[in-house]
This record gives sequence, structure tokens and C-alpha cells, in this order.
Amino acid sequence: MRLYIKSRLFLNGNLLLLLVYICVYLFNLQFNTNTNHTKYFLFITYIFIVISSIKHFSYFHSLNLFLYAFGLFLMGRIFLDIFLGIPSEFADKWNNYWLSSYTIKEVNNSLTLALIGTGIGASFYKKIKLKKDKNKSIIRPLKIIIYILIPFCLAKLWLDYAQVRDGGYITLYTGLKRSPFYLRASWYLLVTIFPLLLTDINNKKQFKYLVLLFIIIDGLNILQGARGALFRPLAFFIWYYYKFISIKKVKLIKLAYFSIIIIFSSVLLLQLREKDTKVDNVLFYVMQSLSGSYYTHAYFIDYSNNFVNPSNFYILAPVVDYVKYLYDPDLKGHTLKRVEKTLSLDHKLTYEMATTSYLSGHGLGGSYITEMYALGGKMGVFLISILLGYSIIYLENLFVIAETTRYIAWFWIGNLVWMPRAGLLDFIPSVIICYVFYKFLYRFQNSYD
Repeated sequence: MRLYIKSRLFLNGNLLLLLVYICVYLFNLQFNTNTNHTKYFLFITYIFIVISSIKHFSYFHSLNLFLYAFGLFLMGRIFLDIFLGIPSEFADKWNNYWLSSYTIKEVNNSLTLALIGTGIGASFYKKIKLKKDKNKSIIRPLKIIIYILIPFCLAKLWLDYAQVRDGGYITLYTGLKRSPFYLRASWYLLVTIFPLLLTDINNKKQFKYLVLLFIIIDGLNILQGARGALFRPLAFFIWYYYKFISIKKVKLIKLAYFSIIIIFSSVLLLQLREKDTKVDNVLFYVMQSLSGSYYTHAYFIDYSNNFVNPSNFYILAPVVDYVKYLYDPDLKGHTLKRVEKTLSLDHKLTYEMATTSYLSGHGLGGSYITEMYALGGKMGVFLISILLGYSIIYLENLFVIAETTRYIAWFWIGNLVWMPRAGLLDFIPSVIICYVFYKFLYRFQNSYD
């Protein structure tokens, strides 16, 4: 497999960062310095990679969407520390305590290596050669199926929303009564086939139809307070519009508009979840509430030795647990049995550090950084990040060349922006199911042509 360098300047910049990182790391080992060196170097690394990535790619390239999310979910506490003097060393989720110098250095070094590795991987690309796609459009039968499913899906979402409205956001994880089977089956089927509409969306009219359809379908889901239900599709629609619909060059002011929308949407959703919370400083509130994923990695370093049935393969949890979930009732809810059997980093970590809160339905969320770290330490973070950076560029090019692969982008882009506070492979089960359904529908249609 022959790889090509997209930009030598971009690659050289990341290699230079790696060289400087090694020097800083050795300096810290020799003189046992405080955590400020790693904190400021992480900040400089992030700013450099974001600016250079924007220069070499578009504002809404999938790599940059990932870097924006990285800053929001993982860098927020560093920003608050540097600009407002709020110490990032103080972990404030449940077990409030001051993190050790070793833990802070491990976290900052892991984040730095993840950024540099992603930048190096994104510097390479492979030329994709595909035969001309001869697949006939399957949009018409898909629309018919979706129109039939919409009433049942709205009924399912309304039943869920009513329970969350009365019992609070935590009801989603503790006392949510299951709706009738036919309603749940309708929702799962709709979620599976909706992305297939992307195989034939080529103009603004079709795109607006897709967005409107999503708002109608998923509006009640968003109102339940789940931020991922908003951020993932929002990131996808922004990416898709500026990748395939609009040929105009993106202006910086539009990036600012989208940032404002995200900030205030976050506040609104947090208010829906925690109605008694008062917000004095919107920007500070958003940065503090969304950047707690920075501490997930720190907690793992401090608590992982005491995990119930520990593992190095938390990165495989989305696939392994999905299969187990189909036949093992213990993989449901927040229970000790689930903690014993799951590979989920979120469940094991939350149970270990806050057992009572976990059993009542709370969770820390995941961290793709921590999954890589558990598998291979800081070297694992660096090497897997190189593969991640390369995959981002490869898939971006694939979606442009092959229209029938764009349904994968629905899961990939959404997972990419949520990855800093979730898992690396969360999108895999959904893509497999969607792919199987696509092949079935395509062959079924061809059998009657």
C-alpha cells in the first residue's frame, strides 16, 4: 500500500512538535519539574495543530471538527486554568481531591501525544480507486418506509419524553419503562435506514428535506436532555453541507456563529437536565460542564488498579458488549453484575470511584484517550492516534468519491465529534447493521427490476 504526503509542511510541523515533546519529557524526568511544563506544552500543541489544520484543510473538514470537539471536551480545564487561574489539578466530580503531580503529567502527556499522533497520521493519504458505482437509487422505497414509521416513532419518543419530564434526566438510566415492542422496533428500524438517504442527496432542496425530517423525528429525543442527540447530527449536517452542498468558501464569522449556537444549546440542554442550576457566566459554565472528560483519564490512572475484573481491552467494549447485550440480561441497567461482565470503561470506573452514584444511574462517560492508554500506555495512545488521523483523511476522501458509502459518514462524523468523551469504536455496530440492511434492500430492489 503506497501512501502519499498531503502536506510536507503540516507533517514537518507535527514531527517538530514530537521532537520538542521528547525533549520536554526527558527534561521533566531529569529535573522532576512541576506540572506547568506539560500543561503549557499541551496548550501550545493544541493551538498549533488547530491553526495548521485549518490552513491545510477547510474549517469544517472532519479533522477540524474532531479537533474542535477535542478542545471542548478535553482542553476546557486547561483553558480555564491558563486564562482564569482555576487549577486543573483539582478533580471536582464526586470524589473531590487534588490530583498528584504524576497523574497530571500522565494526563497532559497522553493528550499531547494523541494530538501529535493524529496530526502525523492526517499528513498521509492513499489514492482511492473505485469502479463507477452502478447502484440504482433506493431513495424512493426508503421514503415510503420512513413515512410509515414516523407516527410510531413519535409515539415511542413521546412516551420516553413524558417519563423524563416527570422523573428527570436520570430516568433514562434508571426507571425508564420500555414502550411497546412495535414502537421500539419502528424506532430501531428508522434509525437504521435514515442514514441510507444520504446515498442520493445532491442539492440544497434534498438536504433541507433531510434536516427537516430529522428535526421532526428526533426533536423529542433532544428535549430529553442528551447532548449527544444534538451534537452528533449537528456536526454531521454542518460537515455534509459544506462538503457536498455549498461550494462557497467558509468564512470565519460562520465558525463563530456555529460556536455560539453550540454554547447556548449546551446551556439549554443542561438546564433541561438540571433545572435548579443557575448560570451566571455562560462561557465558564459550558467549559466547566463539558470538559469533565479531562478527569476521566485522571480517575482511570488513580482507580484502575482496583477495578472489578479489569482489562486492557476497553477499546473493544462497543462491539463485545453489543453482542453480549443481545443474550445476557445482566448487561442492562447499572448493577454489580453488569460491572463484572462488561468491558465498558464508563461502568467500571464510575462503580469503583462512586458506587452509590453508579447504582443510582449516574456515569462519568467514556474516553477514547483512556481506552488507548489502557491498551498500550502512552505509546499506545500515540500509535493508535496515528491510525486515527490517517483514517479521518482516508474516510473523508472515500465519502467524496463513493456516494453509496456516505451513510457510513452519519455514524462516523457523529462518533468523531463525540469521541473525546466516548469510545473509539462506538460507531462499529451501527455501521454493520446499516450495511447489512443496505445490501438486503438493494438486492431486493434489483430482484424486481
